[in-house]
Amino acid sequence: MQKTVLITGISSGIGAATADALAQAGYRVFGGARNPANVRPTLGVEVVAMDVCDDTQVRFAVEHVLEKAGRIDIVINNAGVSLVGPVEAASDGEAQALFDTNLFGACPSSKHLAQSWYVGNGDMASSGFGF
Repeated sequence: MQKTVLITGISSGIGAATADALAQAGYRVFGGARNPANVRPTLGVEVVAMDVCDDTQVRFAVEHVLEKAGRIDIVINNAGVSLVGPVEAASDGEAQALFDTNLFGACPSSKHLAQSWYVGNGDMASSGFGF
């Protein structure tokens, strides 16, 4: 049976490469992005609007994938942002945005997916801090 994967942060970098590799390997891939219009189209990857800092948007994205695929076997919490430069140059708002995305951003997808996994099996990988 084809496995269904949801990957957050597929706009570029590791997320885009992972989505492409898993689609080529035969997985059904859904990729979350804050700005779906900015994502390079990839054969076998369906892009869904998903800002990991917006709980409502994450819930809608998870529900969309479950409606389309019937299940989510694997989630990869990959969304992340970075700041370049000395730490003392970062504003409080920039630091908060970094933690909101990189650390707390894994919480909504983990929460909404865990609810669907109570009736089945699933695997979760996070590039964040232990979620």
